[in-house]
Amino acid sequence: MQVYDIISDLAAALVASSDLSNWAVATYGREHTVYVEYDTRNAPGEDNCPYIALWPVSRVYGRERRDRRTVILAELTVFDADYEVVASGNLYNYLGLSRIGDMYDHMITVVKGTTLSCGSVLDPVEDDFETMDSFPYHQVFVHLGFVQHLCIGTDPLAA
Repeated sequence: MQVYDIISDLAAALVASSDLSNWAVATYGREHTVYVEYDTRNAPGEDNCPYIALWPVSRVYGRERRDRRTVILAELTVFDADYEVVASGNLYNYLGLSRIGDMYDHMITVVKGTTLSCGSVLDPVEDDFETMDSFPYHQVFVHLGFVQHLCIGTDPLAA
């Protein structure tokens, strides 16, 4: 199992998702973009949002294990400064957090429904949110864990 195989399967499924595309067009007037990594010296900007970037994070396997574990980072980003004023003008509700939450829901549904060519299954998922330091960019960094259970007799060190 190569890390790139998992990322390729996920990228293809995310690009093909009509639900994700419909949400992006309805919310931001354009389709979502999917990156398999990107040049961090020239990162995607406002015109590329909303986007999902996929990055390899880690892989764990060995002779003492009965599985291989791989972690892929899905970086979800929207550019959104919209807000609504509620409660007699005393509450300002910026919409980026809610909207990236919607994007997350669509993305995780696609990931859960994707059959990976290597046979790995999703387990576990961990999220980190970045909404303060980069406003009006809102980001969720989703650590997607995948486990591939090995059959008896399989060489755990084979790729």
